[in-house]
Amino acid sequence: MKQVCLFVCFLVGLGNMLLAQVHAYDNNHIGLSIAYYSPLIEDIKAEGFEIDEYSGAFGLDFTYGIVDRVAIGMQFNYSHLSTNLNTIAYNNGNHLGSYSANVYQLWLKGDYHYSDDNFYRGTFYSSAAFGYMYTSANGLTEAGFINKNIPLLRELVYTNGLVYQVYPIAYKGQITQRFGGFLELGYGYQGFAKMGLYLRIDRSGKKLI
Repeated sequence: MKQVCLFVCFLVGLGNMLLAQVHAYDNNHIGLSIAYYSPLIEDIKAEGFEIDEYSGAFGLDFTYGIVDRVAIGMQFNYSHLSTNLNTIAYNNGNHLGSYSANVYQLWLKGDYHYSDDNFYRGTFYSSAAFGYMYTSANGLTEAGFINKNIPLLRELVYTNGLVYQVYPIAYKGQITQRFGGFLELGYGYQGFAKMGLYLRIDRSGKKLI
């Protein structure tokens, strides 16, 4: 009888362990994020401007697990920036002007997790992304009107085209079974650091609380 009880306890424990595991079909979420640094900012500063306003890069992403450890996804980023007034040598003259720009980025990404289960209870992972950046920018006069005497922003710095991002070190953990946060550290056109919150999407058939 004792052996039967031990066997039943073993089966119950095994079942709970299996239910606790989160495999590829559970590695799915919608995320909101913000990154505070952009190489575009440094490129503009290198042209002699100061940044008067920078919103940070706000991101919306969808992550979908394909096999254990590996997930793919898409992400959209938006940021706004404006510069101070600066004298620019252009067309054989010196002109006073500033820039205001909206920056849009669309990404395809891949995540590799260093654990093959329990993706959301707390796990390290790495991420890489490849995308396209488009910038809508205006050169402005001191009074805030369109300034046609200064070059387009894309003539000064790289604002439109293919971009990349690598996050060698990243971590995410749950606050509840459905909701949690993440932090990613790396380099590229999203920035050096990104943090955010996620909402899990259930594909496992298990009820998430």
